[in-house]
Amino acid sequence: MEAAGGAAREMDAMQFGDLAHDVLKQFGEDKDARRWTDAAKIAQWFEDCLWQSAKQRFGSRPQPLVRLQVESVEQRLKKHAEVEAEQRQMGWEIVAVEMKLGEEESNALLINGARFTGKADRIEHNSVTGERRVLDFKTSDKRANPREKHCAKIKPERLDEADHWKTFSLAGEEGAWIWKDVQLPLYAAALKHHPLGPVTQAGYACLPKAVMETQLELWEGFDERWSEAALACAAEVVRRIREGVFWPPKL
Repeated sequence: MEAAGGAAREMDAMQFGDLAHDVLKQFGEDKDARRWTDAAKIAQWFEDCLWQSAKQRFGSRPQPLVRLQVESVEQRLKKHAEVEAEQRQMGWEIVAVEMKLGEEESNALLINGARFTGKADRIEHNSVTGERRVLDFKTSDKRANPREKHCAKIKPERLDEADHWKTFSLAGEEGAWIWKDVQLPLYAAALKHHPLGPVTQAGYACLPKAVMETQLELWEGFDERWSEAALACAAEVVRRIREGVFWPPKL
């Protein structure tokens, strides 16, 4: 049992992101709206959906700070409407939103015997080029580069011995890398087993605090090499968990 609190005075980062994600999810599920190429029309749709969702979460008279935060989400979404319109004009179509990966055993990705599960924010298909891509929405304050968020170039001689298992190299690329995250490459690997088929691109749809920086950030040079390296890292994670190896801790 927990004490019942009053109306929320402020959204935390997760609530802020969930609110934006909810609007984008509903947009992707609207079979008419998701085909529009008019940025102003999409922006109005976003605004109407946002305030309806905010009303359901915080009531018809949200606290002043919450209202300011909702207005911030509104500004980000209105700018993102231009991105949505542009992508539709380029032939990109929304085919799935918040798609759960690994639910069905028949097409699940197994990593060292463990089933991989995840939820991809959006899958898109280009009717002109035939390409597919997986996108993850980011509402953090600053624009994020997907490759930089997932890995970094390193010099092995300067690396802590305990982190060597996270390192990898790519055929045709100079130097060594270390994983910081493996989300998007594993999504791509999982989609190879899915009826929708494999993706050729991966990236972030960034809705940062500085709305003028709103844009898609695609992973430059993304291909199967990245997914294969991520799978190797994930397989080692599974092995270590099974063997109870949790040292050293990441502080």
